[in-house]
Amino acid sequence: MLKFSELGEIMDGQILHLSHDNLITRILTDSRQLAVHDEAIFFAIKGINHDGHQYLEQALNQGIVNFVVQHPIVNLSANFAEANVISVSNSVRALQDLVAHHRSQFKLPILGITGSNAKTIIKEWLFQLLEDQVVIKSPKSYNSQIGVPLSVWQLNSNTEQAIFEAGISEKGEMGHIARVIRPTVGIFTNIGTAHEAGFKHATEKIKEKCLLFEESQTIIYRRDHPLVDKTLIRLFPAHRLLGWTTDTIGSNRYSLVTDGQKTICSWEFLKPGKISLPFTDPSSIENILHCLTFLLHQGYSSQVIEKRIQPLKNIPHRLALRKGINNCFLVDDTYNNDLAGLGVALEFLNQQPHGKNKVVILSDIRQASGPIEDLYQSVAERIRSYGISQFFGIGADLSKCKNLFPEGSLFFENTSEFMHWLASNTFDDQLLLIKGAREFTFERIVRFLLRKHHGTVLEINLDALSFNLGHFKKLLSKETKIMAMVKAFAYGTGSHEVANLLQYHGVDYLGVAYADEGMDLRKHGIQTPIMVMNPAPENFDQLIDYQLEPEIYSLELLHSFQTYCEKTQVVQKVHLKLDTGMHRLGFDTSGLDVLVKQLAKYPLPIASVFSHLAAADSPEEEHFTKTQFESFLWGVQKLEKLIGASFLKHILNSAGILQHPEYQLDMVRLGIGLYGVGNDRSLRNISCLKTTISQIKTIPKGETVGYNRLGQVDRESKIATIAIGYADGYDRRFGNGVGKILVGAQLAPVIGHVCMDMTMIDVTDCAAAVGDQVVIFNQVQTIQQLADSIGTIPYEILTKVSERVKRVYYLE
Repeated sequence: MLKFSELGEIMDGQILHLSHDNLITRILTDSRQLAVHDEAIFFAIKGINHDGHQYLEQALNQGIVNFVVQHPIVNLSANFAEANVISVSNSVRALQDLVAHHRSQFKLPILGITGSNAKTIIKEWLFQLLEDQVVIKSPKSYNSQIGVPLSVWQLNSNTEQAIFEAGISEKGEMGHIARVIRPTVGIFTNIGTAHEAGFKHATEKIKEKCLLFEESQTIIYRRDHPLVDKTLIRLFPAHRLLGWTTDTIGSNRYSLVTDGQKTICSWEFLKPGKISLPFTDPSSIENILHCLTFLLHQGYSSQVIEKRIQPLKNIPHRLALRKGINNCFLVDDTYNNDLAGLGVALEFLNQQPHGKNKVVILSDIRQASGPIEDLYQSVAERIRSYGISQFFGIGADLSKCKNLFPEGSLFFENTSEFMHWLASNTFDDQLLLIKGAREFTFERIVRFLLRKHHGTVLEINLDALSFNLGHFKKLLSKETKIMAMVKAFAYGTGSHEVANLLQYHGVDYLGVAYADEGMDLRKHGIQTPIMVMNPAPENFDQLIDYQLEPEIYSLELLHSFQTYCEKTQVVQKVHLKLDTGMHRLGFDTSGLDVLVKQLAKYPLPIASVFSHLAAADSPEEEHFTKTQFESFLWGVQKLEKLIGASFLKHILNSAGILQHPEYQLDMVRLGIGLYGVGNDRSLRNISCLKTTISQIKTIPKGETVGYNRLGQVDRESKIATIAIGYADGYDRRFGNGVGKILVGAQLAPVIGHVCMDMTMIDVTDCAAAVGDQVVIFNQVQTIQQLADSIGTIPYEILTKVSERVKRVYYLE
């Protein structure tokens, strides 16, 4: 164990204060996760979206006494005289230095996983397959510059095996991660287009990822990825490479035969054998064969492997928020359970804005090391620190340690006992985290508590949304404020959840279309300033009651709002809109003298003055855009002179930020770009619209499908009916072959008309079965492609997704 006084040398830092030479056993990097403990150290990290130094006083007031700060950023107050503080040149590198030192104390098998996709699912499957060992793993997808050291810090004297994943987005990152993990065995999953913008070409990206394996004795990979195979052969000696294939020729070959329900796999290398795999889709087969190769390399027999593989499912590798019964929301994390993952899940729970009492339902934690009392003492501390209203423990170990948990906690020996209790009790208007090890089958609890819904779901990736926000911030100066537009149900993605995340990331304003939208956000705990773009006299009460700031675009509206404010003796900020060429709403710049005279009759604080670019995304209209900007500058300068006061100025929307960052002024309005749509390949798609196949029929040649018999088949065809229609937002213009649905990796055309609640697609050439999920849009078949196919814009595709379609929010 390390003492604080030893950290200066390890992290190449300077100790500013040393009051008590505490042991350091816990690392904190997030001010929202401050579990108070004398042995916890808080790293103040400056990032794109946050600066941990802003929360130092808060951490100190909450009882944290050990700190790492980054010079020359921080200037500590006198309150820190009794704390332990070390100053370093870079907090992230110091964190990596500390954990690299910690890693060097252990000599045990460590698996490092990298690649473009499937790192998390392979890690989670292997964690389950190695059930006979005490295994430490990365929680969720903790594979970043900060996530990796937080994962490796878990290593302890009881660990028998560790599995860590490593991800990068640009050149130069992997070296820092590699020295922290130092894997003895590596898996390279595959190579794809993820994060390709940070590299000149795919070979450069593969080489960067391979830096993880510099100390690895064995590197497992699939030889069927030619560029990966070629690059690894060039970088490493043959005796360190364990490449496998499913091709018909070559060594280390897996032979596969599928019957549509399962796959029979046989091989003649390592320990020859033959087993049944519970998957048939190509992605799952590749992932499980990586796992199989690792287990064979570790010496496991085919009999043991087959027994452990059968219960595996295509588990989610993300946390999801779902609407449950009785106005409850569920955080579903039922596929595994470990202490680090519990912290991630509690944090996700804590970020939700619903203002509900928080409930945790937790099973015994398997594959844990050390005395169970120490383990569940740590669990109990987390339950208390996150303000959990009620805790339910399920399992013999938790029941033995019930005295460690807050008063009122309930304990059950098994899931059946809890289900029996649930039959005569209920949850109402609460936020529930349901987290359990696989053997406890917590899916039963989730099924019981989920609100009944049809099979169409819009998934929203909150990590991708955060990434897009950060990407736009990089294009702006540090002083430029951001107004994030969440109008139209946050472009169809769900306003409360999105607004809460944006509030957490510190956006300066939110923009909505109507007062009702702003009122709803306030009721869900949103405190960020909100501008209402279309106020109306009948909503003026709401503007005042919920502190909503109206956009004022005409003399009539200004007079009405002034009259209301004077009558009710209130003062409210307003935002003035100038028309510089859009010719939709706004004051003409030629009439500013009249505007100023009207403002003087009952002065109201002017929060901002803005305009809207008509063609920011059209390079051919660059001259017009420049003319608009110059007209706007002239107008705001005249207003400031006439009024004698300054205010925020903004004219750029998402396209404007990308095309004309030089026009950013004091603030920008970030809309559709935040949701992953725009002329920038770096943006990440945040949404995926899915539905399910309800029925499949074989239709003879010459028969027709759907209304008006417009869908005629020219061969014997398999026709699938899917659970989405125009009432869900799937436009009727997608009918008769215009629309295509992703079925696995293949596109199936729509046949006949799109109906109100369902659509028919031709799956003759697809592997499809009743109950399969199919995709309307995602990162492969994009919203832009759908919009182009029916002659519309991405805004319409997103905002037409009906509110009856369930939204599921998740973190990767």
